[in-house]
Amino acid sequence: MKSRSSIILFAFLMLLCSCNGCKKKTNYSISADLMTAFNYKVGTYWIYRDSIGGSVDSFVVVNNQFTPAYPYENFTFDRVAISIADYKLGPIFGEDSSAWMMLLSINAIDLSVISTIDTTTGMEDFSPMVTYSFVPGPVTSVAIVNHADTGVIVQVLPTYVLNGQTYSEVGVVRHSMPGTSGKAAISRFYVNKDAGIIKMAVNYPAISLYRIWELQRYKIVK
Repeated sequence: MKSRSSIILFAFLMLLCSCNGCKKKTNYSISADLMTAFNYKVGTYWIYRDSIGGSVDSFVVVNNQFTPAYPYENFTFDRVAISIADYKLGPIFGEDSSAWMMLLSINAIDLSVISTIDTTTGMEDFSPMVTYSFVPGPVTSVAIVNHADTGVIVQVLPTYVLNGQTYSEVGVVRHSMPGTSGKAAISRFYVNKDAGIIKMAVNYPAISLYRIWELQRYKIVK
Protein backbone atom coordinates (compact mmCIF):
# COMPACT_ATOMS: atom_id res chain seq x y z
CA MET A 1 0.00 0.00 0.00
CA LYS A 2 2.87 2.36 0.86
CA SER A 3 4.50 1.70 -2.49
CA ARG A 4 1.24 2.44 -4.32
CA SER A 5 0.84 5.72 -2.41
CA SER A 6 4.36 6.76 -3.41
CA ILE A 7 3.60 6.14 -7.06
CA ILE A 8 0.42 8.20 -6.87
CA LEU A 9 2.25 11.06 -5.12
CA PHE A 10 5.02 11.02 -7.74
CA ALA A 11 2.51 11.12 -10.57
CA PHE A 12 0.66 14.02 -8.93
CA LEU A 13 3.89 16.02 -8.50
CA MET A 14 4.80 15.48 -12.13
CA LEU A 15 1.35 16.66 -13.23
CA LEU A 16 1.54 19.69 -10.94
CA CYS A 17 4.97 20.55 -12.29
CA SER A 18 3.80 20.45 -15.90
CA CYS A 19 0.69 22.49 -15.15
CA ASN A 20 2.73 25.18 -13.40
CA GLY A 21 5.06 25.52 -16.37
CA CYS A 22 8.14 24.37 -14.48
CA LYS A 23 9.48 22.47 -17.49
CA LYS A 24 12.74 23.87 -18.76
CA LYS A 25 12.86 25.44 -22.19
CA THR A 26 14.08 23.08 -24.86
CA ASN A 27 16.53 24.18 -27.54
CA TYR A 28 16.19 22.66 -31.00
CA SER A 29 19.36 22.40 -33.02
CA ILE A 30 19.53 22.47 -36.81
CA SER A 31 19.43 19.12 -38.56
CA ALA A 32 22.94 17.95 -39.42
CA ASP A 33 21.73 16.94 -42.90
CA LEU A 34 20.24 20.41 -43.48
CA MET A 35 23.45 22.12 -42.37
CA THR A 36 25.59 19.87 -44.54
CA ALA A 37 23.47 20.49 -47.63
CA PHE A 38 22.46 24.16 -47.35
CA ASN A 39 24.73 26.12 -44.99
CA TYR A 40 26.14 28.39 -47.69
CA LYS A 41 29.10 30.59 -46.74
CA VAL A 42 30.47 33.80 -48.26
CA GLY A 43 32.00 32.99 -51.66
CA THR A 44 28.97 30.99 -52.79
CA TYR A 45 27.24 32.21 -55.94
CA TRP A 46 24.71 31.09 -58.54
CA ILE A 47 24.30 32.38 -62.11
CA TYR A 48 20.81 32.05 -63.57
CA ARG A 49 19.36 32.80 -66.98
CA ASP A 50 15.75 33.86 -67.40
CA SER A 51 14.40 31.48 -70.03
CA ILE A 52 11.62 33.96 -70.88
CA GLY A 53 13.50 37.23 -71.35
CA GLY A 54 17.03 35.91 -71.69
CA SER A 55 18.56 38.13 -68.97
CA VAL A 56 21.31 36.74 -66.74
CA ASP A 57 21.12 37.28 -62.98
CA SER A 58 23.78 36.69 -60.36
CA PHE A 59 22.97 35.67 -56.79
CA VAL A 60 25.85 36.02 -54.30
CA VAL A 61 26.06 35.06 -50.62
CA VAL A 62 27.30 38.13 -48.77
CA ASN A 63 26.76 37.11 -45.14
CA ASN A 64 26.20 34.02 -43.01
CA GLN A 65 25.09 34.55 -39.41
CA PHE A 66 24.59 31.79 -36.86
CA THR A 67 22.37 32.55 -33.86
CA PRO A 68 22.25 29.89 -31.12
CA ALA A 69 19.23 29.43 -28.85
CA TYR A 70 17.00 32.04 -30.47
CA PRO A 71 13.98 32.52 -28.15
CA TYR A 72 10.57 31.67 -29.56
CA GLU A 73 7.44 31.25 -27.45
CA ASN A 74 8.25 28.56 -24.86
CA PHE A 75 11.38 27.15 -26.47
CA THR A 76 14.55 28.19 -28.29
CA PHE A 77 16.09 27.09 -31.57
CA ASP A 78 19.38 27.53 -33.41
CA ARG A 79 19.22 29.29 -36.75
CA VAL A 80 21.41 30.42 -39.62
CA ALA A 81 20.57 33.55 -41.62
CA ILE A 82 22.13 33.63 -45.09
CA SER A 83 22.05 36.97 -46.95
CA ILE A 84 22.03 36.69 -50.74
CA ALA A 85 22.42 39.73 -53.00
CA ASP A 86 20.68 39.66 -56.36
CA TYR A 87 22.28 42.21 -58.64
CA LYS A 88 19.99 42.01 -61.65
CA LEU A 89 16.51 41.35 -60.28
CA GLY A 90 15.54 44.95 -59.37
CA PRO A 91 13.81 47.15 -59.07
CA ILE A 92 11.30 45.41 -56.75
CA PHE A 93 11.88 48.07 -54.12
CA GLY A 94 12.96 50.88 -56.46
CA GLU A 95 16.60 49.82 -56.28
CA ASP A 96 19.07 48.32 -58.72
CA SER A 97 19.47 45.26 -56.56
CA SER A 98 17.56 43.41 -53.91
CA ALA A 99 18.41 40.89 -51.27
CA TRP A 100 17.12 37.45 -50.48
CA MET A 101 17.39 35.94 -47.02
CA MET A 102 17.46 32.21 -46.36
CA LEU A 103 16.84 31.03 -42.82
CA LEU A 104 17.87 27.55 -41.71
CA SER A 105 16.08 26.28 -38.62
CA ILE A 106 15.56 22.75 -37.28
CA ASN A 107 14.90 20.93 -40.59
CA ALA A 108 13.48 23.70 -42.79
CA ILE A 109 14.56 26.51 -45.10
CA ASP A 110 12.52 29.71 -45.10
CA LEU A 111 12.91 32.44 -47.69
CA SER A 112 12.34 36.18 -47.66
CA VAL A 113 12.88 38.97 -50.18
CA ILE A 114 13.95 42.19 -48.48
CA SER A 115 15.05 45.59 -49.72
CA THR A 116 18.44 45.76 -47.99
CA ILE A 117 21.21 43.29 -47.30
CA ASP A 118 20.72 42.94 -43.57
CA THR A 119 20.68 39.91 -41.27
CA THR A 120 17.94 41.31 -39.01
CA THR A 121 15.41 43.01 -41.30
CA GLY A 122 12.27 40.94 -41.71
CA MET A 123 13.59 38.07 -39.64
CA GLU A 124 10.09 37.08 -38.51
CA ASP A 125 8.45 37.46 -41.91
CA PHE A 126 9.77 34.43 -43.74
CA SER A 127 8.00 32.23 -46.23
CA PRO A 128 8.26 28.42 -46.11
CA MET A 129 10.39 27.06 -48.93
CA VAL A 130 11.38 23.47 -48.23
CA THR A 131 12.11 20.89 -45.57
CA TYR A 132 15.04 18.52 -45.77
CA SER A 133 15.00 15.60 -46.15
CA PHE A 134 12.48 16.13 -48.94
CA VAL A 135 9.11 14.66 -47.99
CA PRO A 136 5.98 15.43 -50.07
CA GLY A 137 3.49 17.55 -48.16
CA PRO A 138 3.14 20.97 -46.46
CA VAL A 139 6.31 22.76 -45.36
CA THR A 140 6.23 23.66 -41.68
CA SER A 141 8.73 25.78 -39.81
CA VAL A 142 8.94 27.57 -36.48
CA ALA A 143 9.83 30.77 -38.34
CA ILE A 144 6.55 31.04 -40.20
CA VAL A 145 3.88 30.11 -37.67
CA ASN A 146 0.74 32.17 -38.40
CA HIS A 147 2.22 33.30 -41.73
CA ALA A 148 -0.21 33.64 -44.64
CA ASP A 149 2.24 32.15 -47.17
CA THR A 150 2.22 28.42 -47.76
CA GLY A 151 4.75 26.00 -49.17
CA VAL A 152 4.10 22.44 -50.30
CA ILE A 153 6.59 19.87 -51.58
CA VAL A 154 4.53 18.55 -54.46
CA GLN A 155 6.98 15.88 -55.57
CA VAL A 156 10.51 14.55 -55.20
CA LEU A 157 12.27 13.76 -58.47
CA PRO A 158 14.97 11.04 -58.40
CA THR A 159 16.75 12.91 -61.23
CA TYR A 160 16.16 16.13 -63.13
CA VAL A 161 18.00 17.27 -66.26
CA LEU A 162 18.51 21.00 -66.77
CA ASN A 163 20.77 22.60 -69.39
CA GLY A 164 22.59 19.32 -69.95
CA GLN A 165 23.28 18.79 -66.24
CA THR A 166 21.69 15.91 -64.35
CA TYR A 167 20.76 16.60 -60.73
CA SER A 168 19.81 13.80 -58.34
CA GLU A 169 17.08 14.08 -55.70
CA VAL A 170 15.25 17.32 -56.52
CA GLY A 171 12.43 18.60 -54.33
CA VAL A 172 9.74 20.54 -56.21
CA VAL A 173 8.03 23.17 -54.05
CA ARG A 174 4.86 25.10 -54.82
CA HIS A 175 4.88 28.38 -52.92
CA SER A 176 1.81 30.60 -52.61
CA MET A 177 1.39 34.16 -51.32
CA PRO A 178 -2.01 35.89 -50.95
CA GLY A 179 -0.68 39.01 -52.70
CA THR A 180 -2.54 42.31 -53.03
CA SER A 181 -5.79 43.17 -54.84
CA GLY A 182 -6.61 39.49 -55.00
CA LYS A 183 -3.53 38.76 -57.11
CA ALA A 184 -2.03 35.65 -55.54
CA ALA A 185 1.67 35.00 -56.17
CA ILE A 186 2.31 31.34 -56.96
CA SER A 187 5.88 30.25 -57.62
CA ARG A 188 7.67 26.96 -58.02
CA PHE A 189 11.16 26.08 -56.76
CA TYR A 190 13.32 23.13 -57.76
CA VAL A 191 15.80 22.44 -54.96
CA ASN A 192 18.83 20.16 -55.01
CA LYS A 193 20.99 19.32 -51.98
CA ASP A 194 24.23 19.72 -53.95
CA ALA A 195 23.52 22.88 -55.96
CA GLY A 196 20.73 24.64 -54.07
CA ILE A 197 17.87 26.16 -56.06
CA ILE A 198 18.40 25.02 -59.64
CA LYS A 199 15.21 26.48 -61.09
CA MET A 200 12.72 29.16 -60.04
CA ALA A 201 9.45 29.92 -61.77
CA VAL A 202 8.64 33.16 -59.95
CA ASN A 203 5.27 34.83 -60.45
CA TYR A 204 4.31 38.05 -58.61
CA PRO A 205 1.30 39.53 -60.49
CA ALA A 206 1.01 42.52 -58.13
CA ILE A 207 4.35 43.86 -59.40
CA SER A 208 4.17 42.32 -62.89
CA LEU A 209 7.14 40.04 -62.21
CA TYR A 210 7.24 36.69 -63.99
CA ARG A 211 10.53 34.96 -64.63
CA ILE A 212 11.86 31.45 -64.99
CA TRP A 213 15.42 31.36 -63.72
CA GLU A 214 17.45 28.31 -64.72
CA LEU A 215 20.82 27.61 -63.18
CA GLN A 216 23.76 28.04 -65.56
CA ARG A 217 26.74 27.65 -63.24
CA TYR A 218 27.51 27.95 -59.57
CA LYS A 219 30.12 27.75 -56.83
CA ILE A 220 29.23 26.39 -53.41
CA VAL A 221 31.29 27.23 -50.30
CA LYS A 222 30.34 25.50 -47.04
